[in-house]
Amino acid sequence: MWLEQQTKLLSVSVRGPGETQYTTLSPRQLLSLNGPAAVSALTCPHSHFGDYWSGSSTGYGLIVQNLSTGDGIRAYSSATSQNYGAIFAYNMAATGYGTGVYGASTHGNGVFAYSANADAIEATSDTTTKSAIYAHSVGGNGVWGISTNKEGVHGGSTSSYGVDGTSTNSYGVYGTSTESYGGYFYSTNYRALYVSGVSGLYAAMVESRGGSGAPGLYVNGALYVTGAKTGYVD
Repeated sequence: MWLEQQTKLLSVSVRGPGETQYTTLSPRQLLSLNGPAAVSALTCPHSHFGDYWSGSSTGYGLIVQNLSTGDGIRAYSSATSQNYGAIFAYNMAATGYGTGVYGASTHGNGVFAYSANADAIEATSDTTTKSAIYAHSVGGNGVWGISTNKEGVHGGSTSSYGVDGTSTNSYGVYGTSTESYGGYFYSTNYRALYVSGVSGLYAAMVESRGGSGAPGLYVNGALYVTGAKTGYVD
């Protein structure tokens, strides 16, 4: 492919009837970059739409590098089914833990998702031993959710826990709010909130920082507690 800002010269050789050798014509002809042959990598008229490329590599099949501030790859689609998207990635490995999509960033988001009318991210998993979304952090939050007018994190389940949180050295689930509930739990047919702790530690700790007029724990309905309770109820 010819790149802009490069000089191109055309060398022509001819051979007449009965001649065995070519004769190079001189001088070579300067090709104008303004003609139809002068194209850049970004204006190549050839379309690869519908192409299929196949090969084997332990590195990568395709690499696109943009040294400026724009997108490396931009894709658009009018797909209306969840099985199709502007970009579709599938990992066919039978073993290991390879990913379908891997995103990394030095200073920004590894993956950024936005939707005007639906979920920004939807994840599903068919296995019963793994999660649809697994988030891990060494020094920060595993999951951080924030919303202006709705729940920062909303969890629901048909037959199990809506939200289940565990931690080795900190809170399994931690919720804060400026004007509403730090945590709100509701259930139709079972326990709205279930908390379990190991021997010698609190199963749950509720703290109010709003003064005597703000209860540390508000229960609308029956409260059922098992275990030692003496000295823990004001």
